[in-house]
Amino acid sequence: MTEVARKTGCGLLLDINNIYVSAQNTGIEAETYLGAIPGNLIKEIHLAGHSFAEVGDNMLVINDHGSTVADPVWALYRQALDIFGAVPTLIE
Repeated sequence: MTEVARKTGCGLLLDINNIYVSAQNTGIEAETYLGAIPGNLIKEIHLAGHSFAEVGDNMLVINDHGSTVADPVWALYRQALDIFGAVPTLIE
């Protein structure tokens, strides 16, 4: 993703809730993911809500864009602002 943005000159919409949901479902570290993105590529940040779904024995986090932005997502957003500085933000 980063390489495509660099080669094409396009900016990135950083979906904080998507990062949180992916981290919860796959075990990646959301903070590490944030730190790997070059700040000059981030043109807008997106925040949304998520819900939970039980699938077999697993509880999955679902990016649903209909729920309230959760406290852990707000915390990750604050970390993103610490890393990238003030970036226009869209809250769904």
